[in-house]
Amino acid sequence: MRSFGPAVVLAAVALTACTSAVHGHGEVISPSSAGSSRAPSTAPATPSSASSSFAPPPDLVRAPAQTDIGDPVTADLCATVGLATFRNLRPGLTPAFDPVQYPPGCSVTESAGSAAVVQFSVFAETGEPPTASGRTTRTIAGETIYVYPFDAVSGACPRDIKLAGVLLTVDASPQGNATADEGLSC
Repeated sequence: MRSFGPAVVLAAVALTACTSAVHGHGEVISPSSAGSSRAPSTAPATPSSASSSFAPPPDLVRAPAQTDIGDPVTADLCATVGLATFRNLRPGLTPAFDPVQYPPGCSVTESAGSAAVVQFSVFAETGEPPTASGRTTRTIAGETIYVYPFDAVSGACPRDIKLAGVLLTVDASPQGNATADEGLSC
């Protein structure tokens, strides 16, 4: 039988505390459900017999954050962004949710046939938009968008959106053998 060290056990306890404090259950975002109009399941996850009577210590219970997107830890950014946003960016490219998602974020890859061309990601975090040389702002739908210059070496073209209690960072990066393309990434 494999034994786990104290750090692994503490990480599992913290994760259990986070998911149980927010909804009372854990949710998995899969590409097949991401972007659908279906509401997340509210049925509690089936606890294992080893953890069914476990209650995390009060100092490990996380209070859900209140932001413009709800609690960023549980916000389904893939459903919010949707694939329609990425359709028709360029003829011949097809968007798809990446098979693995890392909440509180969402990533979509545009492909030409089976070749990945560019990956777009959005990630929720705390803090303020960083200052940078060449940063500009614009307003869309009443929200301030912080626009950073295109980086021809990395292909990055970051955008930050500061909402109440949360910072959404949107970025693009070329995939595989694709070259950085400002017109597509930005």
